[in-house]
Amino acid sequence: VYKNDDSIIFICQNISSQKKEAELLLKAAEKEREANQMKSIFLANMSHEIRTPMNAILGFSQILISDKTLAKKQKEFIHTINRSGEHLLTLINDVLEMSKIEAGSITYNPSSIDMFAMISEIKSMFVLRTNAKGISFLIEHDDLPRYVYSDESKIRQIVINILGNAVKFTNSGGLSWKLKTDNSQEREILVMEISDTGMGIKKDELEHIFKPFRQSESGKNIGGTGLGLSISRELARFMGGNLTADSEHGVGTTFRVEIPIEVSIDNSIVEMEMDQNVVSIADGKSPKLLVVDDKEDNIMVLRELLLPIGFTILEAKDGKEACEIYETEAVDLILMDMRMPVMDGYEASTKIREDKIRPYTPIIALTASAFEEDKNRIYSIGIDDYIRKPFQRKTLFNVMKKYLEIEYVYEDGSDYLETIKDTDMSFDAVPKELSESLAEAVSTADFNEAIDVLDKMQEFLNDGEFNLIKTLIDSFQYEKIYEILSRTLTDDVES
Repeated sequence: VYKNDDSIIFICQNISSQKKEAELLLKAAEKEREANQMKSIFLANMSHEIRTPMNAILGFSQILISDKTLAKKQKEFIHTINRSGEHLLTLINDVLEMSKIEAGSITYNPSSIDMFAMISEIKSMFVLRTNAKGISFLIEHDDLPRYVYSDESKIRQIVINILGNAVKFTNSGGLSWKLKTDNSQEREILVMEISDTGMGIKKDELEHIFKPFRQSESGKNIGGTGLGLSISRELARFMGGNLTADSEHGVGTTFRVEIPIEVSIDNSIVEMEMDQNVVSIADGKSPKLLVVDDKEDNIMVLRELLLPIGFTILEAKDGKEACEIYETEAVDLILMDMRMPVMDGYEASTKIREDKIRPYTPIIALTASAFEEDKNRIYSIGIDDYIRKPFQRKTLFNVMKKYLEIEYVYEDGSDYLETIKDTDMSFDAVPKELSESLAEAVSTADFNEAIDVLDKMQEFLNDGEFNLIKTLIDSFQYEKIYEILSRTLTDDVES
């Protein structure tokens, strides 16, 4: 409105179209929010429905692999079933992870990470595959801090995706994984370079490899979902870092990962998960477990894994029945499925934690959920630990060992804890030149040379001694190996 002495001017503007457009935008945003919510619910349901039968497939295949009555050919078939199941699970996880990223439902879950233990575990996942293909696998981590603070599961996923591709596309030569930290910027940066001597990627394809469902021509011939690199870059960027690639067709490829971290002061020793076959519980103990699951197949897997070892098992098919058993029976540990009819694991665990009369009982969640954020909900109601289905039996045994404070007897008859603490071990039976070669390898932190020398030593060591040194090498505890070697070499000099 404009006004002067002689006149008044009115200016009006019709904003109906703008209002309508704004309303349409609001409705579209609301529909997108609802669609993402429905997508998350769908993914949660799909994760549970797919991972639950996979738990039975992989669980029983692990049990059969340990069966001494099976012929060699039958064991090969079981290994094939297990490998195929693991591959299928990887494909499922890729699709679910990409959907989570698109829905904006991923979360940052930082914790203190033992980098040496993580490197060792990832190495053990790939060394058999590289050996089978006749290619080398070198790891370098000069001046890498042992403990850092970041999201371990996401870092693992990035590395495993890239290493998996490197092994898949490399038929000669080998691959390397180099780790270091860069403190030249405002924040400490974890820098990882994974290189291979595979077939490489053409320049015109290189810009597309990080797009979902896009693969190079060579990738299409070998298979996969085409999601691994896209997921890895999105995860790296989500954590404030990046993933880039440089490649020469016919020569090889190098992927560079940069992730902001904090150097952690946590120097507590993280116990390694053992791959040895557990045969019984030491000292004749028989802890009583309450196993809660509505799927008979899942209970059967646990029954076949745990009863032969010496555990006593009580079974419940839902949370209500679990609470009733808990009120009448003294149990040492509860393995709780989280998604069940009548009463789910969340409500049952909450009721158990509300009981202040009975002694505290550890609860381990066994869940088919693939979502990391579900772990936070599980811990928030007082559950002690979390195992995702389908699980590796070594994971189950080691988590139970932690809360039951028990020791196992392994297939070679040794108690691992006693073996690892044996300070009387020496290399007296080993030729001096081999001992000196191992001492040189560990003094320069040359992992691959240490493994090669240990292989030559095997005929001079018993199983317990060999397993001890291999475990120390795998966990990069070179000082401990050097300490044992020093005793032997010093004794030689004195004599």
